[in-house]
Amino acid sequence: MTRHRLTLCVVLAAVFLTVVFGGAPLAAAKTDVVVARFGTSTPVGDYLNRAESLFCEKVKEKTGGKLIIEYYPASQLGSDREVIEAVDLGTVQFVGTGVGRLSLYHPVGIIFNIPYLFKDRAHADAVLDGRIGDETRKIIYDNTNFILFPLWHRGARCISANRPIRSVNDLKGLKIRVPEWAAAVYVWKALGANPVALPFSELFSALQTGVVDAQENPVTLIYSAGFHKVQKYVMLTNHQMEDWMILTNKAWFESLPESYQEAIREAMAEAKAYAARECARETEDAIAKLKAEGTIVIDTKDIDITGFLKRAEVAKDFPQLKNSKVATEIYNKIVAGK
Repeated sequence: MTRHRLTLCVVLAAVFLTVVFGGAPLAAAKTDVVVARFGTSTPVGDYLNRAESLFCEKVKEKTGGKLIIEYYPASQLGSDREVIEAVDLGTVQFVGTGVGRLSLYHPVGIIFNIPYLFKDRAHADAVLDGRIGDETRKIIYDNTNFILFPLWHRGARCISANRPIRSVNDLKGLKIRVPEWAAAVYVWKALGANPVALPFSELFSALQTGVVDAQENPVTLIYSAGFHKVQKYVMLTNHQMEDWMILTNKAWFESLPESYQEAIREAMAEAKAYAARECARETEDAIAKLKAEGTIVIDTKDIDITGFLKRAEVAKDFPQLKNSKVATEIYNKIVAGK
């Protein structure tokens, strides 16, 4: 190509870019939209899956399509632990998971692994949406790479197994899957079970093949994940109010324009309200569906909850919690409000 023709091509290309992009460079046009990733183990169809999807949609809507959050449910980006680590590093921007996983990063998270910490849903809401919740979020902000948003309703955790459990003594020798952190293992050993730490993504297969005999999760998740297909009994022990947390990478969030940050907070509040409504409705619905599909559901009144309470008291002595002044103070404030 001659020098004259090459120059002409360059000029024509510049004119084209000016007309199409109003004088803005092509790279700028491509980077005008911020894209983030949200990873979670939430099964597709679960109400938390819908709430998380709603959050992503609302952020896009409120920013006029300038901030897009790509949503990856059902452990597509890895296990809960792997995705939290990615958010910590900033390679993923959001994670949705049980609040007990905070114990991987700060002792205050251990509190949420303690069975029967909250008296009921009203007590949990008063704590988590009030002053103590604000204090907890500040502790996480000051000591980790995360921003912790106000927690969403998830429902109390219950046990599913292939044998009935009506008292804490029935847990003896039971191979029960627990999340991958030391506090959960400690608690279930104290209750008399034989805890096996596994990622949620491996749980169905582990139940199906007999690697574990039981697991514990909210009834909505027991149903949506299909655990009832390989478990004969569900016990409404309601032993842990481990609500759902959304974490974001602090440095990434604070690098965003203020308007984007506000859009995220507003969308988060709307999704939280949706989750609360759906949690109450779907908990009742899940219990009814479990019964209709042949699962034997043992009601709370038919379980010796007092025995669970007494055995669970040892959880407060977990060394990492006991040795943390700030976590112990939060725990004592929660107990004092019962």
